[in-house]
Amino acid sequence: MQQHTGQHLLSAVFLRELNAATVSFHLGECLSTVDLAVAAPIAHRLEHVERLVNEIVAEDRTVSTRNISRAEAESMLAAGELRKLPDRPGDIRIVEIDGIDRNACGGTHVRSTGQIGALLLRGTEKVSRGIRVQFVCGLRAVHAARADAAILAQATVALSVPAADIPAAVERLKAEAKTSVKDRQRLREDLADYHASRLAVEVPIERGLRFLNRSWKDRDADYVKLLASRVTTAAPSTILLFSSESADPASIFLARSLDLHLDCSSILKEALAQLGLRGGGSADFAQGEVPLLELAALRGSLVAAIRNSVVEAR
Repeated sequence: MQQHTGQHLLSAVFLRELNAATVSFHLGECLSTVDLAVAAPIAHRLEHVERLVNEIVAEDRTVSTRNISRAEAESMLAAGELRKLPDRPGDIRIVEIDGIDRNACGGTHVRSTGQIGALLLRGTEKVSRGIRVQFVCGLRAVHAARADAAILAQATVALSVPAADIPAAVERLKAEAKTSVKDRQRLREDLADYHASRLAVEVPIERGLRFLNRSWKDRDADYVKLLASRVTTAAPSTILLFSSESADPASIFLARSLDLHLDCSSILKEALAQLGLRGGGSADFAQGEVPLLELAALRGSLVAAIRNSVVEAR
């Protein structure tokens, strides 16, 4: 009853203040909503609407109901005294909030606005027909405010700042996190450069070719991809087959330095296709994904295909 009457009052104030008509509403167990036919954002007006609604609640205006004939209801609709009527014959039940709203409605309602208790707006979201506004009334509003206060108290402890300083503290943390991400990426790139040079030294060029065949369980796919790119950029006469086993499916990379002629994309696509999988890339750098259980078989077929391609090229 509180939520339903609160919806009537909220919809009436939205229409009066913002010319925003309610096109649908939902009364949930924990949260209720009204959908408003508006195109422009209304977030900046929500506090104003909420204040006006609660002022009317505090005025304890009478909420009354009466039945009228269909003909009288249609006359009221034509005169603009009602916004819409249900599509059915017979008498129509009218619910009226004194001086504020008059609606055809068959639902249950409180006897005065004071019994709504209070109305708290919870947020908005964009929907197909406009803006959806979330609200709660009565003890639900008290419970929601109490839950918000508990979260706020936790945040003040976690951030070691007063409640008023939480927004600034969050912005500071976001800035620090952004800097940390950049620093971490820079270190990651430096590590990949060092790792690439070490691999090139470990495996010498034999008969005009360096073949690097490595797999890592403790390196993610992004790092292994970066490492493959660094190796083929810095080390000449190099073909590499790298894989990351840190997740399932595993990621696999086949690449070559630019001074070689090997179609990495065709070789990897063909090997993956034999397992019903897909991959892609360019002639000098290709990648794909494979279930961990099938990784060993794929790597074996790729090594054989690489050797055959190298022999044919020679």
